[in-house]
Amino acid sequence: MAIIKYDQADIIPIVITVLNFCNVDLASYGYRFVIENELPHLKDFVEEEINPVLYFEIMEASDHGIPKNMLKGNELIFEALKTLTIIHDIDLVDLLFNNERIRELSGDLYENLDHYADISIEDGDLIFGISMSFYDISNVCYFLCQLMLYQELDYDSFEKDGLMGTGSEKVGSLDTSNSSVSIVYDLIEKMQEFQDIILDGKWE
Repeated sequence: MAIIKYDQADIIPIVITVLNFCNVDLASYGYRFVIENELPHLKDFVEEEINPVLYFEIMEASDHGIPKNMLKGNELIFEALKTLTIIHDIDLVDLLFNNERIRELSGDLYENLDHYADISIEDGDLIFGISMSFYDISNVCYFLCQLMLYQELDYDSFEKDGLMGTGSEKVGSLDTSNSSVSIVYDLIEKMQEFQDIILDGKWE
């Protein structure tokens, strides 16, 4: 697939849509944690058939520190994407529900990025998987910043150039003078802070 170049007009809508994907995925992991630890009688529900709104409602009903911290992460992501819609005069509902072309472009990008949380959860380590979900979002935000700065991404180098690769050295030198880049860049560190909270067991 190699290097993909994007139209300038598509970039911010893609960034917003990908952040929304991140938010829903993060909530789905929190939902899974609550179901497995507090509401096992609901395990038989097929997750793919559940309205994502239920993810948030289930998490909000929990008193456990893990979903509480995950909701804080959700709020920060939503605040960021909402701010982008205000800056760029974008109708969020119209973008997410009516713009199929942007959704397809965003979905293709999101699916091609590494998702370490899914691997960990499939291996049976849900809490570590949740911690990695925050890493995954940090990594996504790093590439979204690259997208806004350069209007292109090298799909063949996502793993090598990500935060587990050369990105760990380059992230600190990203140009954040653009307000939209700065908003997404701030999420990188904030999501890593949540990752540390989960890994260190300091969620209470």
